[in-house]
Amino acid sequence: METQLADFDSDGLLEILVIQEDTVNVLWRDNGDGTFTNIAPALNLEMDPPTPGGNPELKTDAVVADFDNDMDPDVFVTWRDLTVGGEPPNQLWINEGGTYVEVGASAGFTEEVNSIHCSAGDLNGDGFLDIYVVNNNGFGTRDTLYLNDGNSNHWFEIDPVGSMSNRDAIGLKVWLTAGGVTQVQELYSTTTQPTRLHFGLASNEVVDELVLRWPRGLMETYEDLPADQVFRPLEGATSLAGQIVVIR
Repeated sequence: METQLADFDSDGLLEILVIQEDTVNVLWRDNGDGTFTNIAPALNLEMDPPTPGGNPELKTDAVVADFDNDMDPDVFVTWRDLTVGGEPPNQLWINEGGTYVEVGASAGFTEEVNSIHCSAGDLNGDGFLDIYVVNNNGFGTRDTLYLNDGNSNHWFEIDPVGSMSNRDAIGLKVWLTAGGVTQVQELYSTTTQPTRLHFGLASNEVVDELVLRWPRGLMETYEDLPADQVFRPLEGATSLAGQIVVIR
């Protein structure tokens, strides 16, 4: 039903999460040597669908992002039931020390309605990703927008401007280091926010190093960037005058 790429085990390599409708999920770990290993059982991300009353509950979509800004990816999953009545609530899986825990009910995802799609983005500009859910439970069902109440963690967003590459810099790869932890993300046309990358920074107030590999191969490095901002790097800006140029 959905595939998402993220560094689930913090090794600097991107894993592939495969959301499967009516069976367990698969999370393919990149072993770094051209092979992959399924680590979904170890991380508690199989999400085996329950079948209460004999009516199968099916996963329909997912989005992977750092919803609590603690510097590791979380997973939001939408569900539906084949019948009307007793629909399953959607789920939020939070990374708790390397194992994922489902916290949907306590996070406010209690509606029982058939959902078919989801997306995320910081819609109110507070630095925390909100979630939009498309529902399909018969005529008259409205979609749902969940605003993230957030916490005290910091954040950093990158809104790149391509010059030699495509304008939205689709294909950009980013390594962000803060507090001794390096996160890696790539920008796709299907990314959480299609023209932006969102990073949680936990308690860190500064991005120590930001390395960009633009789609056409140019590598650029920025240092000591303040947290809690939307940073708009221009491709090639660091070489314009032999110094770093910060576009705000």
